[in-house]
Amino acid sequence: MGYLRHLHACNRHDLSGFRRFMIGGEPVGWIRHALARRLADERGVFAVHDDAVLLSPALSDYDARTEAVAGVIAKLVVEGVIARHRSENYAVVRRWLAPPLLEIDRAAVAYFGIKTFGLH
Repeated sequence: MGYLRHLHACNRHDLSGFRRFMIGGEPVGWIRHALARRLADERGVFAVHDDAVLLSPALSDYDARTEAVAGVIAKLVVEGVIARHRSENYAVVRRWLAPPLLEIDRAAVAYFGIKTFGLH
């Protein structure tokens, strides 16, 4: 039962400190309230609501999304909100094997609560 106890503990997280991160009406991550408040300044890229952070629907394709979000992440690195760039892009997907919606620097993945997948 020891291992099962750890699994249950991992699944009892409290999401009250986060807002959904949505792209095209689909949830792709979770953003802490403090970061959401900062992203509200990036009106052309994000629309911030009490319960969610939406990527602008005007950013309707992969390249536009990737470029716009990369610009915001660069600002967040300069401001010290995100520690540093890793210069390694990571595909943001709705689910495993789904087409990518955009790419984001790997250093920012956790800040946006994006699911990560890896093969070993």
